[in-house]
Amino acid sequence: MSEIATLEQFSEQLAQADEYQGDSPQAEDVELAQPEAEAQGDDQPEAEETEVEQEKDGEEGQAEEQPSEDPVIEWETASGEKYSVPVSELKNGYMRQADYTQKTQELARLREAAQQQIQQQFQEVQQYAQELGQLQLQSAYIQQLEAQITQINRHDDPVAYNAAVNELILAQQKQQQLTAQIAQVQQRRMAEQQQAFLAAQQKAAQELTSGPNALPGFGKELVQKLNETGRAYGLDDQELSLITDPRHIRILHDAMKYRELQAKKPAVVNKVKQAPIKPPKQTSSKPAVGVEQDLKRFKTKPDVDSLAKLLQHAM
Repeated sequence: MSEIATLEQFSEQLAQADEYQGDSPQAEDVELAQPEAEAQGDDQPEAEETEVEQEKDGEEGQAEEQPSEDPVIEWETASGEKYSVPVSELKNGYMRQADYTQKTQELARLREAAQQQIQQQFQEVQQYAQELGQLQLQSAYIQQLEAQITQINRHDDPVAYNAAVNELILAQQKQQQLTAQIAQVQQRRMAEQQQAFLAAQQKAAQELTSGPNALPGFGKELVQKLNETGRAYGLDDQELSLITDPRHIRILHDAMKYRELQAKKPAVVNKVKQAPIKPPKQTSSKPAVGVEQDLKRFKTKPDVDSLAKLLQHAM
């Protein structure tokens, strides 16, 4: 394999390797077909000798006749370093690099979107704080103008009085404008919070109604029972309505089950106390059999027959 010093030569080697892999099966078919044609034109003994010679040649030069299925590309860098890499490894490395580049670009895009969102929220907070400050200053200025107008006699100095009144009207209009802007910001934030709250509720409902962590019978009736359990522990309706974390809902569910068991405990205890006491099971004595029966008979009547039966058990 020739050495490669430039990118153009490197690309030519890759192209030749692809052409070689695409054309090699046809070349093998031609070489295999040629001996068959010669065998049909000649006599049978010559064909057998030819096959024997081909087998010997194939065993001796097998390495030369069977080229490598994965060509190797060699090249030399500008610093003099030489590399030799199979084509398949180059292709696999290119595919890995492409996949890594795609994932890196996707991560960078997500990071950029998050940074833009944070920057936008920070600017909105700054604008909101600035407008609140301007509104407070404007309110203080209006109070100052109102106090100044009360000290001006409209009949003695109508010009100063009218100027102060006009300034007060402009200040009140600016105050209304700032109030409307702040109200819009508050409404937009409330709408965003409501949308995030609804999304969290839907996610919790989906997790609790399906999947491995689902609660049996989760629905409207179960939610009402959970709310009753929460009220029993001191939670109000507003606090219960803000619960969207599935973990907290499972805690309420476990508390509900525990309270149900505690409520049933006195009834179970009373039932046990009221249950009738069963008399002890009486066992009937079984009649003596075998050795015991013969021993009992011998004790009752110690004669020769009874002794003979006892001796029979001992034999």
